[in-house]
Amino acid sequence: MSGIIRGARIRRRFSFGAFWVIAASAFSVSSICFAGEPIFNEFAEHFKQPYFDVGALVQAGGDWQSQPSSPSGNNGFSLATARIILQGKLDEGFSYFFQNDFTKTPAILDAIASWTADPRLTIRGGRFKSPFSAEFLIWGGNLDFINRAQVVNELAPGRQVGVQASGEFLESKLSYAIGAFNGNSSGSNDNNQMMSVGRLGFAPFNEGSRWGKLQVGISGAYSDDARAQLGTILPNFAGTRRLAGGDFRWTKGRLLLSSEAIASSISRNMLMHLNRMNFVKMIVNATETHIPGLSRFSADSGRVP
Repeated sequence: MSGIIRGARIRRRFSFGAFWVIAASAFSVSSICFAGEPIFNEFAEHFKQPYFDVGALVQAGGDWQSQPSSPSGNNGFSLATARIILQGKLDEGFSYFFQNDFTKTPAILDAIASWTADPRLTIRGGRFKSPFSAEFLIWGGNLDFINRAQVVNELAPGRQVGVQASGEFLESKLSYAIGAFNGNSSGSNDNNQMMSVGRLGFAPFNEGSRWGKLQVGISGAYSDDARAQLGTILPNFAGTRRLAGGDFRWTKGRLLLSSEAIASSISRNMLMHLNRMNFVKMIVNATETHIPGLSRFSADSGRVP
């Protein structure tokens, strides 16, 4: 709950979130809530096997603002998340993970097939979170706040279709992840270029240390896109993206200190899907009609500098 005073107006916003996780990781609540319910415990055990694990995540919210001038429709309830999760571990190091959210489009969030040789190397393919931004990589049921930071939602590459190699060294103190992805979050690529994403993580102190738990990470990404969705700021983006990020997180008991920064360099293509002849023809026509914004160009790259 928060109250924000602006001039003579008082804006109050009440938000609440709740989630229930069933099966996989969340059937552990049965030991507390259903300790005396043998039928429920037996039901839960059918969906908690190493080779077939079922889970769910539901998050609901409510919003109320007391401003008289608030647009209609702002107050009310919403269903933010309604997920079904299927996962399991198979023979020879193979595993799978599927996650569907009925409140999102597309509804399939993750569809992953993985192979683990040892803790130092795991290969995964499908649609999943690209290894960029510590906050984005946190599972939705374990977020510190109701929503992720806006800068993460707008700039981080998000979920992508591709392949990734990852692993851990030095007793999980050093971790890495590097992958190649379509770059446009959809099932098919929008051009012949791949998005490259990588992340390094370092955890010098883990749980049980007298110094608490410390995690530090750096991330980087590069992509040349023809039609990509960049959050809500640039739909159908065409151009080059360069992203760099750094983060740290320290916890000790009930204390938490966390911070993350993301830098983005975006170069937007003004003319796309044109071969050299058509590009030159358009520039000549534009020069004749004096269309602003096309006076400087590079015929070789097809981009305005």
